[in-house]
Amino acid sequence: MKKMINPFVSNCIGCSSGNRHGLHLEFQYDEERKALISKWQPRHQFEGYTNVLHGGIQTLMIDEIAAWSVYIFLETAGVTKKLSSSFLSPVYISNGMITLESCLKSSDKRNAIFSVKLYDGKGNLCTTGEAEYFIYPQTIAKKKFHYPGVDAFFEN
Repeated sequence: MKKMINPFVSNCIGCSSGNRHGLHLEFQYDEERKALISKWQPRHQFEGYTNVLHGGIQTLMIDEIAAWSVYIFLETAGVTKKLSSSFLSPVYISNGMITLESCLKSSDKRNAIFSVKLYDGKGNLCTTGEAEYFIYPQTIAKKKFHYPGVDAFFEN
């Protein structure tokens, strides 16, 4: 498992440590499984019903890990084209640390689809998602989205 760093200076609600209202998601790359992983401690400020993580927050997390998957698996940047979430069971905040896993399902020159799973703190699969991204050529990603190259996401 390789710990990743955030090379972007932004106010992203999903991954920026500087956004005081954000999720502050961090990521790891599991080379063996070809998966991106995020572990996150849910907080009550993100609940819908009492002690239940809001579905919109879960969907935000699915979108965010998919975006980071574009950076790592495809070595470029992209934007969300289509996003879906299937809620299998409630994510109880009191169950502790959530685990997200993202894998590349398919890709071509302009599109990629990622499969994402969200597990609660007890290891129960609670939510599945699929994120389709429009992929930019790396030259455009660097210019338009300040994509720094895949090496910038890992400590040397």
